Amino acid sequence: MLFRSCVNCAAIPKDLLESELFGYAPGAFTGAHQKGKAGKIKMADKGTLFLDEMGDLPLNAQAKLLRVLEGKVLERVGDLKPITVDFRLIAATNKDLRGMISRNEFREELFYRLNTMTISVPPLSKRKGDISLLLSYFLNAMGKSRIRCTAAAMEILQRYPWPGNVRELKNVIERAVSLIDRGTIDVEHLPSEIITLQYDIKRAQGDSGKLLSKQLFRCEYHILVEALKLTKGNMSKTAKFLGVSRSAFYEKCKKHNLLSCNWSSNR
Repeated sequence: MLFRSCVNCAAIPKDLLESELFGYAPGAFTGAHQKGKAGKIKMADKGTLFLDEMGDLPLNAQAKLLRVLEGKVLERVGDLKPITVDFRLIAATNKDLRGMISRNEFREELFYRLNTMTISVPPLSKRKGDISLLLSYFLNAMGKSRIRCTAAAMEILQRYPWPGNVRELKNVIERAVSLIDRGTIDVEHLPSEIITLQYDIKRAQGDSGKLLSKQLFRCEYHILVEALKLTKGNMSKTAKFLGVSRSAFYEKCKKHNLLSCNWSSNR
């Protein structure tokens, strides 16, 4: 697949995006180049145009793009002469286009014109198994294929939620590579916010485990007390009633300080 043109719709100011995408005629506006500009769509003729962050394309540009896709002709800004184009369009977005349609932020006709084939890519947080593969890919791209990652560092990378998705992972890897001196990425080479988050998660998990233990301890205590009330403190009957051995029941009563209680009296 030959990409003739790539446009990040979110990176270009909205007042310049239309001329960047469709081009402009000579003298179309103040500051325009004397020879005009072809535009990204014209540059993609006989090839493929990739529009990233499609959800950030302004409504007026959406309408103009729809006409280009349907008629295979475009009009540059300030030019009435149509230009024939033939290209394949691939668009990407991290926004909910259907939701934007309901809010009149994205043209429904353009959505269905683009929606010939949809490939949904889950966020990195939902495909943690790809982290090691992406790590190898980025290292190879940087010419650092011999660098390895320790098991401890990889565990932290796989536990991190990656709110910045693959871009964030790439930045973390580039940072680690700039810090290492022995050809191995270790925990000390990872950003402090990632390491701190792991400890916070583990501490929270530990606290939740302690909370559960306390709740179970209280429930067990109340069950033992109610059972002993029914049998008026008869250990054998209570153990049989609860379905545990007498020795196990004895240990539980000892743990809850219930052995010295007088169960024959009203409690």
